[in-house]
Amino acid sequence: MPVSTRKQQEMAARRRKVASLYLRGVWQPEIAGMIGVSQATVSRDLAIVRRQWLEDAKADYDAKVAEQLAKIDAVELEAWTEWQKSKGRERTKKAVKRYGGKGGKTEKTEETTTVETLLPEARYLEIIHKSIERRCKLLGLDAPERREITGAEGGPIKHEDVGLTDAQRVKNIAALLDAARERAAGQDSGE
Repeated sequence: MPVSTRKQQEMAARRRKVASLYLRGVWQPEIAGMIGVSQATVSRDLAIVRRQWLEDAKADYDAKVAEQLAKIDAVELEAWTEWQKSKGRERTKKAVKRYGGKGGKTEKTEETTTVETLLPEARYLEIIHKSIERRCKLLGLDAPERREITGAEGGPIKHEDVGLTDAQRVKNIAALLDAARERAAGQDSGE
């Protein structure tokens, strides 16, 4: 049975409110009580919201990648164009030599012209190479790099066992979560 447009709008508004509260650290049962729905409804709403966040993030990411690839393509094309132009360059040198002219003698001039072909400009190849490297990195075509996190002088990372029981760890984590919620509540109220 199709859902009416008004019902769809109400569900979308509820999901926005559920998402907002969830992002502030409010637990699902509390959200359910605040909005007046079951915890199961809040859970389903959050599942839908998370899927939408993921789809939005993928679309944004894909658009950014496409934009960057287009920029890289434009830079590479320009570099190839300039590389081709630089291959056919020539330099013309003119030299003038003067002879005589002293003591009433007639001055003679000799003019020579030499044309030399210049080497193509390697800087354009460097730009092309960097463009290709950047494209490969952006597309994930490079082999993964192995990185290891180590302690001092490449040894193992040292850590101390503070001797807490599981119950003490849970208590400490709960205290940290409570403190974070209080801070978030304080920021929401404008403190």
